[in-house]
Amino acid sequence: MRSFEIVIERDGRMKLRTQGFQGPACLEEAQRLKELVKALGVEVETEEVQLTEEYYQTTQVKQEGLVFA
Repeated sequence: MRSFEIVIERDGRMKLRTQGFQGPACLEEAQRLKELVKALGVEVETEEVQLTEEYYQTTQVKQEGLVFA
């Protein structure tokens, strides 16, 4: 299941953790969330990005072989 975990610190900093996304999809979805928040009038700046092991996982694609006679 894909989800976001958002923690707002006492100093106003927000931490966002994505879960269930593989590869760069996590960064793309985080950017979409950032744009939605901005549309609500809240400016959000990215200070740091820490990639998890899910980022480095790839979706395996099953390929069928072709046989020519």
